[in-house]
This record gives sequence, C-alpha cells and structure tokens, in this order.
Amino acid sequence: MPTDNRVKPYRVVKDLRVPINPSTALQHFADPAPYAHPAVVPVVIYQPYLNDAQKSQVHPQAVALDIGFNTAAASREYELFAHLRDRHAAEGFDDTAFWGLVSTKFELKSVSSFADFVAQAGQAHAEGADAYLYNPLIGCAAIYANVWEQAMLGGHPGMEPIFTYLNEKGFGAALPQAANRFFFCNYMCGNRAFWDGYFGFCEMVLGMLDDEARRGTTVGLAYAGQGHYGRDRNALMRPFVIERLLGLYLHSPMAQGLKISTYIPHAGDFEWKFGPRLGRLLHRLYDLKQSFVARPDQQTIAAWQTARQPLVKQPQVIWQMDDPPAWMPAR
Repeated sequence: MPTDNRVKPYRVVKDLRVPINPSTALQHFADPAPYAHPAVVPVVIYQPYLNDAQKSQVHPQAVALDIGFNTAAASREYELFAHLRDRHAAEGFDDTAFWGLVSTKFELKSVSSFADFVAQAGQAHAEGADAYLYNPLIGCAAIYANVWEQAMLGGHPGMEPIFTYLNEKGFGAALPQAANRFFFCNYMCGNRAFWDGYFGFCEMVLGMLDDEARRGTTVGLAYAGQGHYGRDRNALMRPFVIERLLGLYLHSPMAQGLKISTYIPHAGDFEWKFGPRLGRLLHRLYDLKQSFVARPDQQTIAAWQTARQPLVKQPQVIWQMDDPPAWMPAR
C-alpha cells in the first residue's frame, strides 16, 4: 500500500526539525553529557538494543539506547521510560518536547513506517497535543472489547483476578475501548505533562498491586506470577499489566485537560495488513465497535458481538498478522 495512504489522516509535515544523522546531530542525546538545545527537537524517539545485531536495526531517525541494565523478568519498557524521565530531568530536557521509546519491531508490527510515526507525532506536537499514541495491533482492536479481554482470552491467561480487582476499584477496566484507549504496545510519545500524569497513575496502581503481592492475595499472586507469554516463558505478569494501564490512565482524572492525538487506521490499513477478505471483515468490526463506544446502541453492539465470535474463538491468524514473527518482511 502506498505510504501516502498509510498517513492519510495527517498532513505532511515539511519541517520537523528532527536531526537526520544520529552520529552527529543526535550525539548530544546519545551521550551522558547534557545537550545544548533540546528545544529545537520537538520529537525524540529512542529505540532500545541489547547487542550489536539489534543496534544495527535502530532507525536512522531514532536515538539508540543500550538497555543491558534492564533484563529482569519483571521489567520491560516501563523501567526504561522511568530511566529516560530521570535522565531528562537531570539534563534539562525541554518540557514541551515529545519523547518516547519504540521497539525496533515497529515497522514489523505497524502499517506506518517509522518515518511516518515521527511525522505524525510532529504534526500532533505542532497542533498543540500533549502526546501522540499509536496502536499497531489493529486486528485485536477490532475483535476484543478492550486490552484486558485480549489478555484473558489467550494473550496472558491468569489476568482475570487483576482485571476484576482494577474494575472493582473503579478504574473502568471493563469498559469497551475505542481507538483512543486500546493500547498495549507502548508506542507512544509525549511531553512532560503527559509523562508526569502517566507515571503518577501507574505508580498509584502498581503500589496497590505490590501491596496485594506482599499480602499474598489471589490478585497479588497473579500480578507477581508468570506472564504466560508464548514468546518469553520467563516473563512475569507485571510488565503485561503495566502495558495495559495506558488506556486506564487516559480514562482517569489524572489525564483530564491533556490533549491526546492517536493514530486512527482506515480501510486500506486493514487490507494491507490482513489481505482484502479478512481486512474488510476486520475493518467492519472495527467500525462497529467505534460506533457503539461513541454512541451505545444495542443493535450495533449485537451486530459486533455476533460477527466477532468466530474470530475470537479462532484468533490465531489475526494474532500472527498483527504481531508477525521476525521472518516476516517489514515492508
């Protein structure tokens, strides 16, 4: 599918002021020393690596980040976000600039190129947004009510006690999530106001769950236990809970007043990712879900529930195309 179709919801950004050569213009971000003029770079995206092979996959517009210090089974992107927050605070990073950390698998999972993502984030920044968020798993967004249902129906079995606990505590975990709430890949960037609220919300929720774990409750044992993740049998549940907190944060009072921009996929995105037949079906389900979340209507809900059932029972093709194996060409 042509690139201009993939970024159709956004205008072309002619001057993002994002340095092109990371070995020169971005050197001040990669080095521990404070940099001189953070204000001239409104969007800074890091990409993590553990070895030279992974480092070679870092996009030229990204800042390479060595994450050898963050390999514990209970930690993933959240600890890297916290590391960058602390580093930025020490270096005097511009509070209005966007920053984020995105996997080198971005172009494998997403319908957009990395350059498109940076351009879209720059456009959001120019229009006064506090953050730009991107969900690459558009098939899952079409067939699951929210990211917690995706976990409980196969993504991470054993999440049920945590889901029930968060919902009973009033965090809205059972609410259906449209495109502006359905996130669990951490493809996001934002300014200090966005990140301060995000960390404040996450620390509050994680503090509650940590307390449950210390007391050995059913919720705490699930949170501190195995993540049941097929691609990493050693991973614990905690990071998969954290990656699902973004949508709850956006629904919370802590996000009130923030202007959030999100990527909204269109019909061509679904057909590019899943092929014409499945792509059209998923786009129809996606549109139905967007409609009833915006304006609850029993007929629309019933149509979505009926049409999605076969896919939820046999989601393997959708999961594989949404989050492809490494051998799949990115483009």
